[in-house]
Amino acid sequence: MSVITRDLDGKLRIYTKGADAIIFARLAEGQSPDVTEQHLHEFAVEGLRTFCLAYADLDDDGFQDWHRRYRHANSELIDREEKVAAVVDEFERDLTLLGATAIEDKLQDGVLETLKKLEQASIKVWVLTGDKQETAINIGLSCGAIDEGMDVVIINEDNLEDTAAQLDRALGRWSAMRTDPAMERKLGLVIDGQTLHYALEEELQKRFMIIVELVRRLDKDKVTLAIGDGANDVGMIQAAHVGVGIVSLEGQEAKLASDYSIGQFRFLGRLMLVHGRWSYKRLSKMVLFTIYRNAALTLCEIYWAFFSAFSGQPLLDPWMGGLYNLLLESLPPIVLGIFDQELTAEYALAFPEIYSKGQRNTAYNFRVFLSWILSAIWQSAVVFFVCFWGFGDIPQAGGQMLGMWAFGTVVFSVVIFTVHVMLLVYQSSWTKLLASLFFVSFATFASSYP
Repeated sequence: MSVITRDLDGKLRIYTKGADAIIFARLAEGQSPDVTEQHLHEFAVEGLRTFCLAYADLDDDGFQDWHRRYRHANSELIDREEKVAAVVDEFERDLTLLGATAIEDKLQDGVLETLKKLEQASIKVWVLTGDKQETAINIGLSCGAIDEGMDVVIINEDNLEDTAAQLDRALGRWSAMRTDPAMERKLGLVIDGQTLHYALEEELQKRFMIIVELVRRLDKDKVTLAIGDGANDVGMIQAAHVGVGIVSLEGQEAKLASDYSIGQFRFLGRLMLVHGRWSYKRLSKMVLFTIYRNAALTLCEIYWAFFSAFSGQPLLDPWMGGLYNLLLESLPPIVLGIFDQELTAEYALAFPEIYSKGQRNTAYNFRVFLSWILSAIWQSAVVFFVCFWGFGDIPQAGGQMLGMWAFGTVVFSVVIFTVHVMLLVYQSSWTKLLASLFFVSFATFASSYP
């Protein structure tokens, strides 16, 4: 991050703050950061977060030309961020090192407990940081991402060949642990950004994925969630499938760029393990029930086609079919998708292992979908044929038999009753709102007939 200043004499200067690897690569020739590097290493071993500071003097003509190109890049509609970054990179060169800072950045309350719950829920946790390697390891230890019993694999190389050799050595250690129970220990991986770029090259990707205990091929179906609290986390938050921003004193950038915003990291556990699971179960039930209710009514029309010689004569009054989804069967499924709670929040937090059922798609998969379709088939068949054989030969007051529209009304009434009973059985938690909507649905249906 940089800022450009102009003093009282009109002199321009750019001040830059960043990680040591970034700042050192931008220093002017003749700069010797050896002493600062030693200090940074000592700070990092103590678990302090470190930054380097540098500056460069600017001439006015060069700045005006740069500012014109910066405004032009900032007004681009295509690849704006890349073009702005390229222009900014031109100025952050030939810097003079000012020094380094080290601060103690304590973890928020509940971070360790939250990460343990996420691990128990079979969620893979990666800690991404721009700090030095030693600081990253200390952060990993303090937050529980790395524990004392782990065999930590550190991969920190500056070329593809050395990265491949390091991966092979790490893979050998991993294989030995898998084959020898006496050597079995948990693995922790520490890798810097440049080495990660090499590790994800096509020829090394498979070995790297084995080490991080993922599948033996790059699984495109994994869902990622990124959480951060600063402006430097915006790119990560936007790149993930789900972005979570923590409201902090560092600014509102992470919050504005995220899908969800929380006050502290510890609330992530409730967001995922409680509300995430509730949302998955509710939406699964609502989608399956919506398909079921439409199939149950439509199949009755199909059965009727066999008795009407496929003439195209509908069984139901057109108003019935139109009001079925619009009014009679619209609100109860919505309540199911919003308010249903299979488990209480306290139980979901106490037993995070149940979250893994969602990762295996146990609530919504082809087998579950097929079971709902089969339920719709046999239930609609029972409704139609019981009504057909039970009411078809009953004479009316004038001696006439039950007409087609009357028969359709009977079938429609029984379908509505069956669908509502199915929803009651499938609902995990009954509420006053759900009961009142059931009453409204039946009252609306009953009031539509004299």
